[in-house]
Order: sequence, then C-alpha cells, then structure tokens
Amino acid sequence: MSRWLFVGILAALLWRETLSVQAATFTVTNTSDCAALNCGSLRDALNQANAAPGPDTIRITATGTLVLGSNLPTITDSVTITGPGMTNFSIAAACPGCSGLEVTAPLTASGFSISTALAHGLNVLGGVTPLVLQDIGIFGAGVGAGLNYGVNAGTSNGSLTNVTIANST
Repeated sequence: MSRWLFVGILAALLWRETLSVQAATFTVTNTSDCAALNCGSLRDALNQANAAPGPDTIRITATGTLVLGSNLPTITDSVTITGPGMTNFSIAAACPGCSGLEVTAPLTASGFSISTALAHGLNVLGGVTPLVLQDIGIFGAGVGAGLNYGVNAGTSNGSLTNVTIANST
C-alpha cells in the first residue's frame, strides 16, 4: 500500500511541476499610450504583466518619450522593467493627477526616466520589498498641487543605484 501511495505522491508532484508558472517577457516597441492588447506600448505591457501570474519582465526597446494621457496601470505583480537607458526612454506624466509609475508589488527597474509628473514620479503604495532601482532618472516630478514627491517609497526596502532625482519636490 505504501508503494502506491509513494507513486501517487510522485505523480502529483510531477503533474504540479508541469503547471508551474513560467515568467513571461513583454516588449515595449513604441512610445504610444495605447491600451489595446499586443500594441507594443508600456501600458499594454503593464496590463499583460499584471494579468500573468508570477514574476515577469518588461523589456523596453523603444526610444523617445511616452506622453501619458492618464495614469499607467498600477504594478500589482512582481516585475522587472529594463529600458534602453535613462536618457533614451522617458515617461512624461504631465496629465492632471498622474504619477509616472505606481507600484504595489516587488519592482526591479532600470534604464529609463520619469519626467514632468504632476503627482509622484514613482509612487510606491504600501511597503514593497524589494524595490530595486538602477540607472533611473526622475526629473520635474511631484510639482502638482498637494503633497507629491519625486519618489514616495513609504516603508519599502531595497536599493538605489545611479538614481538621479532633480527638479522634483
């Protein structure tokens, strides 16, 4: 009897492994603010990463400035965002009340900048661990009415490497 129990447990474990969550990679190929599925925008990539279970990667290959018409989707699932460089891709969040990025899940981000955010440049809602930022620029953020900041990280833990915050409150 114990032999069949062992075989049953082994089969269940192997079946579970075939259902394990695979990390997905979503690529940003343009600076449009499109929300349609597979349109290649950052908004689309964030929507897909939030919908896919487990940690994902968003790879930004586009260069230029993304001008937001409204807040991007809040990052609600662990994600790594890798851009082409702090001076090569920028998120301009100049719409009323817009933050550059809002985060409620672990975030590792590098290689882009956030500019002209009337609200927070980076708004971390609650304690996010880890919050890892490298080669990120936040310029002219938090300049709208009220208590807004370039980075509002609350009780998050992580690391900042080569992060520039300028002309921000």
